Order: sequence, then C-alpha cells, then structure tokens
Amino acid sequence: MRAEAESTGDQYYGILAEAYDAYLASTDFNDLSVYENIIRSGDGTALELACGTGRILLPLLEAGHSVEGMDSSDEMLALCLSKGEALPQKQTPVLHQSKMENFELGAKFGTIFCAVASFTLIPTLEAMEQSLICIMSHLEKNGTIAINMDCPSTEQSKPAGKKLAREAVLSDRNITYRCWMETVSPIIVGTERQIMTNELIMSGEVVRSDEVFLTFFRPSPQEFVKLISKVGFRDIQLLDCQGKRPFNFDKDREYLVVAKNP
Repeated sequence: MRAEAESTGDQYYGILAEAYDAYLASTDFNDLSVYENIIRSGDGTALELACGTGRILLPLLEAGHSVEGMDSSDEMLALCLSKGEALPQKQTPVLHQSKMENFELGAKFGTIFCAVASFTLIPTLEAMEQSLICIMSHLEKNGTIAINMDCPSTEQSKPAGKKLAREAVLSDRNITYRCWMETVSPIIVGTERQIMTNELIMSGEVVRSDEVFLTFFRPSPQEFVKLISKVGFRDIQLLDCQGKRPFNFDKDREYLVVAKNP
C-alpha cells in the first residue's frame, strides 16, 4: 500500500483524506486573500493545483470567482465535491484528477496557483521543470502563476523516531484521528523523506491505520526563481508568503513566487 502510493504520487487517501479537514480545522493559514487578490488582478478562469478538499477553492467559488481545481487524489476531490454541494449556496466545482508533474486539461487559464507548499511534493528539480512547462502550456498569454514554497532546512534531516504531528478529536462521533511523522533516509539526494502514519481511534482503540511515504524537495528561493526563468516565465517576483513585500532572506521561511506567461 505504501509503495503503491509513493509510485503514483497519490498519498492522500484513506484515513488521511477523511481526517484532512479535521486535522486543519484549528490552523489559520491566512492565505485566502493572497490568492483572491492575484485572481482579481487577472482575467479568465483560475486553476488551483493540489486543491485537496477545497479549503481555498470553495470560498473562492462562493465569492463569485471562476476557479477550477486539480488534485492527484480521487478521494480528496470527492470530498471537495460533496462539501461544495453541501454549501448553503450550492457549488459544483469543476475538478480534474491529475499529477502536477504531467497534466493535460485541454483548456487555458488566466491564473494558476499552488498553495501551502504543495509544489514541494514534486521530488526533483527536473520534475518541477516539467510541471512548470505544463503550467505554462495551460496559461493564457500574460497569465499569472503563483506558487508558495517552503525554504530548505538549514539543518540536514536525520532519521528519527515517530513524532505526533496532528490530532483531531471529534467528540460527537467518539472518534480521534492521529497523525505520526517519522523521518527516514531519503532515496533521492537533497530531499526529505518521511513516513506518515494516520490512525483512526474509537473508544481508545486504534481500529484502522494507514502508512504512506512522503518525499519533499525544497529548492532555495534563488534556485526556484532560476528554474522559473529557464522555463520562460517573465516579470518574476520573489515575495513573502503573504505576497505583500519582497522576500527577506534572513527571516522568512516560506516564499511566494509570482510570474507572468509572456
């Protein structure tokens, strides 16, 4: 099960998919306005890569924006669709199932964006380049890309034991979800590889458990900007994660790259 997920790039299934919104319920990402402002400044329909269960996508649709979503996980997309249809003003989002590295949707978009450093799940610089080429081919002329990234760690990751990463208690259903992360030796040099274990607990007993491998590749801001330029994007801006000011190399641990398709 773990090997299959790692080879297809679809790690967001099973317990992780069903617990995803509960895990993040108390997290304030404070990024919705970032992408809404970028979409407002452009024309045409927007596309969110790695849209997941619709944390950003659905509020944008409710606000009247034309936005479609893409994700590699059919389970996450199914949850996004059901959440949209359950909203007071029913939304039926247009969703696409595909990996970011290589997709063909047969359409062009005014804006393509990727939030919460999901782009770092692409495990090599070469695969990121292929993804950026796909993105460019799906952008209208003068269309905008906006990609949020984590900075690389200043310390080399070393194998370590399991640590509790997230917990969600649903008292009304007598359910607890727990997410454990364990850093292991990477297969690809320059990446961070972790085993994620998600547990479903009922009445104090673990009744189900899923494990998947996650590989993260975090290029430096300079390296990523250079790659975006190599692919052919122009008017490249390296900003803080809120898109409000230039990136601070001494203080910021995340960055947002915004660029244009010439």
